[in-house]
Amino acid sequence: MNIPEDRLYSDFHLWVSLDGHRATIGLTEYALEELGEIDYIQLPEPGESVAKDQAFGLVETSKAVTDLVAPLSGTVAESNQAVQESPPLLMEDPYRSGWLIVATVSDPREIAQLLKAQAYAQAVERGSD
Repeated sequence: MNIPEDRLYSDFHLWVSLDGHRATIGLTEYALEELGEIDYIQLPEPGESVAKDQAFGLVETSKAVTDLVAPLSGTVAESNQAVQESPPLLMEDPYRSGWLIVATVSDPREIAQLLKAQAYAQAVERGSD
């Protein structure tokens, strides 16, 4: 499983790539494998607020509807329209073109609560035992 070292991770299997106070957020490869084929994805519009540990969108598969839980608080700057129009793009390149949103981080202290790649890999390993 691919877990890029240049990102941070949440307990809810989202990755975060930071550029100053801008956070690009996406689903991890592990999450996508667990979810299976995605039929529909709903993301917030630019200008909407997201709050850490609160739902900001949803993913629908043939198995379930799952909330996307925000790893950080902030304001949505961009939503990835391409993945909303064609959800299989998430599986093709989850760490590049498969991003979900870009948000301006409102509380930089929350960044310290995210996991580094090694800690996330260990958490996934423990969870899959």
